Formats: sequence, C-alpha cells, structure tokens
Amino acid sequence: MGPVRLPVPGGTIVLSKRDYAIMLLVAENRFITAQEIRERFYADKKTRNHFTRIRQLVAAGVLEHVIGDCEMRLSLRLSRKGVRFLPSEIHKAHALSNRSFKYRSSFGHDKTVNQIRMVIEKSPLVSGYIPEHEVRSLLAIRHGKKESKDSGYKVPDALFDLKVPAKTLKVALEFEDSMKGVTLYRSLFRRLLISSDFDVVMFVTASEEMIAALRSIIDQVRANDPVVRDWPTERAMYFASLKQVLTEGTNAVFVGDSTPFSLASLEKQLSAEQKV
Repeated sequence: MGPVRLPVPGGTIVLSKRDYAIMLLVAENRFITAQEIRERFYADKKTRNHFTRIRQLVAAGVLEHVIGDCEMRLSLRLSRKGVRFLPSEIHKAHALSNRSFKYRSSFGHDKTVNQIRMVIEKSPLVSGYIPEHEVRSLLAIRHGKKESKDSGYKVPDALFDLKVPAKTLKVALEFEDSMKGVTLYRSLFRRLLISSDFDVVMFVTASEEMIAALRSIIDQVRANDPVVRDWPTERAMYFASLKQVLTEGTNAVFVGDSTPFSLASLEKQLSAEQKV
C-alpha cells in the first residue's frame, strides 16, 4: 500500500508514521489532548508545530474535536474516517466502540489518568498497560458478570505489569480526584483488598491530605471487616499525590504497606542486582 494522501483546504497531506502512531494511541485511549501529542511525538517539548499538524489532520477528517459543555473543545478523537486507516480490523472495531463513550461527565478524571499513564510508561519496568475501559471488559469476562455493588470485584482505572526483583507484579492503578464518603471507601477497599485480579494497588490522589485519610480508612477495614481480616491473602497498597507524580515523574515516591519506592528506585535496584 502506497502513501495515503488526503485532501485539505489548499492542497493535500500525506499520512506519516507519526500520524499513524497518533491515531493508534487515540484508538487505545479514546481521546488525546494536544499537549499529549506534543509530549509523546515531538522531541522539542516547547514546539508549537504540533498544532499545525493537528489542524491538518482535523481538516483531512482523520481527527475530530471532542466537544464538552458550553461547546468547549476538550480533546481529540478519531473520526469514522480516521478509524478506516488503523492497521487491523481489531483496532478498527475497538476504536469504533470507544467512539460511543460519553466524555462530558468523566473527561477530567480520564484526562488526568492519561497524564499519569504517560509518567508510568516512561519506566522500562512497566509493560502491558490496559486502560479502564479495556479492564472492564476483561474482568466482566473473567467474572462472568458486570461490575456492580455486590459483584465482589472492582474495576481499577488501569492495570499494568511491573517488574520488580525476582518477579513481575500485576498492578492496579487508581486515581482519586476528590474525597468521597467513608462508607463508599470501606466497600471499595474491601473489594480491592480481597481481589485476585492484581497483586498491588498504586493510588494517585488529588492531595497529600487525602493520603493520610485513605490510609486511615484502610487500617479500619483491615482491623474491623471480618472478610478482609480472615482473607488468606491481601493486596499491598501504596500512595502518591498527583502533584508528586506529575512534577517528579518516575522519581515520585509511593508510600504504603512496606518500604516506600519509586519506579526510578526500582530500576536502580534491578540494575544493581543484574551487575552482581
């Protein structure tokens, strides 16, 4: 198949390898912001050339704006025309199903989770990242039913594999953007603590203050919930604030049930062990 040339006002554009990579990332994540395109695909982080290319891809009908309340442009997603240029039928079907997602109520949360993902995936120890909408389908199949109040399992915001000394852990990622009721958290933590779907939960919270509050509730659940207390295994839980993750990147320290760690510190530890 030769180069794909698309008409735009005043001429044509040819889809580049970078354009296809952008489209694949959108297909995986439902949407992408202009800032994420610049940070992922342009070596010069201060460039504004990405805006020119975005306008061209929108004009060519490959991308389209996600419109929120007050007609505000929130992000970009694949158009139906853009879906046609994905490399496989699986990608195409996946992208079309994502187009039905409603953005207005959960856009802010999902946008932040995407920012967290960009940090996490910078670590070579992280692989197999699965976003929430794919995790939901995976766990529904695994458990034979949809997630509900009494389902017994919790769909995290993402799952990924994390290589640590001597093994690889399945990690659930949770982003808490606001403090909710204690009763809700007790139910949430119970399902996380007895889950067999992952080994560790990494929480990113909107503030430092939330970390202390959530850890206190977890301690109460572990001490007072008879199911959790008698469960043969339990999940380890670690916390870092959103500010830490976005400003410190893989050096952000997660504190929790055992020794505090950062992704960067795990990399150094593994590197040192391999040299021995």
